[in-house]
Amino acid sequence: MLDNPLYQGLILLAAGLLLVLLLVWVAYRAIKAAVRDGIREARQVSSQETWLPTERQSL
Repeated sequence: MLDNPLYQGLILLAAGLLLVLLLVWVAYRAIKAAVRDGIREARQVSSQETWLPTERQSL
């Protein structure tokens, strides 16, 4: 069975697809974590800005 080039090609194709799927999943998780951290940082910055006096309040 493993002597047949067709089966070897199918096994290589399946292994390649699994590798691509793994890389896509890792990239998705990394992007999702980066976006979540960016949103968290933006919320912290915006919450700090609300405590700063504006021109209207200081007049």
